[in-house]
Amino acid sequence: MGTNLTVAYNEGAMGTLSVTDSIITITSANNYAGLRVGSNAGYIDNSTVPPTITKTTGIATFGTGSKINLSGPKTGIQVGKHTNTDGTLTFENGAQATLTGAGVWLNVGQEAGSEGVMNITSGTDFTMQSNRSGGGVYEEAWANIGRWGQGELHINSAQVTLIGPEAGMNIGREAGSVGTFTVTNNSNLTVESTGSGSLCLRLGKRWKIRPG
Repeated sequence: MGTNLTVAYNEGAMGTLSVTDSIITITSANNYAGLRVGSNAGYIDNSTVPPTITKTTGIATFGTGSKINLSGPKTGIQVGKHTNTDGTLTFENGAQATLTGAGVWLNVGQEAGSEGVMNITSGTDFTMQSNRSGGGVYEEAWANIGRWGQGELHINSAQVTLIGPEAGMNIGREAGSVGTFTVTNNSNLTVESTGSGSLCLRLGKRWKIRPG
């Protein structure tokens, strides 16, 4: 299962996390180190007509003076993970986030029926870096905005960096997914391939940009 910080874990739960002037470090020696905002599927009450759905809702905000470090063989952030989950993750006011490992990923709106929103704003420095060398099956420094669900990523006056032997972004990855991505107000987005693999941006998994 790895080591995880989860905001709103079980069905129908609601959780809120607010971090300022503090450092959070999540590490795993042999497995996965992650941050999950809105995790397990929502609660469905079939005794009513129509059934009543109580979503699992997670809200996390990293503000002034905050920093989160995730490290391990695999590291990742999931915002809105399963069906009937809502997740909102915000980095603002100069917050810092660093993810390092052989496989590093960001999923916003991961499963069908999930909704995730991620805001990276106002001087935030957000870095995903894969240190893999040699063979492997990890996704290295990949961001999926709407993997099977509905995902949004908004970068506003911030720095976002994805570095790895293979690095890239999917905006709407699988059939039925919806991805929204905005970059505004002098933000800096860097996607860098450090190895012989591909560098790729996919919009609806149709438009591809590769080096060379």
